[in-house]
Amino acid sequence: MVLLHFLRWLRANTDIEFDVLSGDSGDLLPEFQQIARKTQVAQSPGPFCRLARRLVGPAFYRRWEDNAFVNRYHGRDYGLVYANTVCRTREMRLLARLGFPVVCHVHELEYSLKFFAGHDAFAEAVPSIRHFIAVSKAVQDYLAKDWAVQESKITLVHEFIPAGPSYSGHAETRETVRRALGVPDDGVLVGGCGTLDWRKGADLFVQTARIVRSAPGTARVRFLWVGGKRGTPDFLRFEHDLRFCGLTEAVTVVETCPNPLDYFCAMDLFALTSREDPFPLVMLEAGSVGLPVVCFESSGGAREFVEKDAGLIAPYLDTA
Repeated sequence: MVLLHFLRWLRANTDIEFDVLSGDSGDLLPEFQQIARKTQVAQSPGPFCRLARRLVGPAFYRRWEDNAFVNRYHGRDYGLVYANTVCRTREMRLLARLGFPVVCHVHELEYSLKFFAGHDAFAEAVPSIRHFIAVSKAVQDYLAKDWAVQESKITLVHEFIPAGPSYSGHAETRETVRRALGVPDDGVLVGGCGTLDWRKGADLFVQTARIVRSAPGTARVRFLWVGGKRGTPDFLRFEHDLRFCGLTEAVTVVETCPNPLDYFCAMDLFALTSREDPFPLVMLEAGSVGLPVVCFESSGGAREFVEKDAGLIAPYLDTA
């Protein structure tokens, strides 16, 4: 989403041309195709490629694949390669081999980098990267401390969302959503948003709801999580915990939807339960509708936004 917001701004405000190379297809691909000069999706290896890899060996096949990628982009008129993630380590190395300056926009911290990119793969790519953009001070410090990236090679640009119409006055939307969710007029709705995985702390959201609802006089407090896909392992685990904690009536889950801000309008505060989040967009969206944010210390860049005037910072994993 950040890349899409940025490229839309670039298209509207400059005459810079750009192509997009996507690691996969997805829901946003048509929107990139509308604004890019050319959009290409990296193809997954087909049956022939998998057979060839087995016949010639992975090392030889990898060299052939790398050479094919380099030949494909040789002679292009690019003045810059902007990598929107640390995960595309191979592409960054190979495009740098062609002489293109590579800038890497780092949206990841330690766990995400090691899980999605791999420590050794990123270490191999670091010398190819001309400059780094860090989305938070937490990411900037991580690059400097753990990867010995020189301070002069890192620029801090906090994550962002487009400025839009203020939702704070949308009383009608708030009333409609709360009525649909069955929140009483005097109810307090605590919200969360994101995928239902370990990193986003969906299980910690359940723990928080259990602690709150176990206290006397809290029947009017309801919880809402926006995000996830029904039937996935993460969704099933989340539902399992809700059921055995006796919270199925207290916690509502809305699957990933195109209008999350409507649900944000219905909330009274936002529980950012992420274990690791460099500078979460949901936090900015919550702030855009005036919600106070509760987050964990040492979980990433949230404290840089919350500070002392936009919510509360709890000790790491202290759900109480």
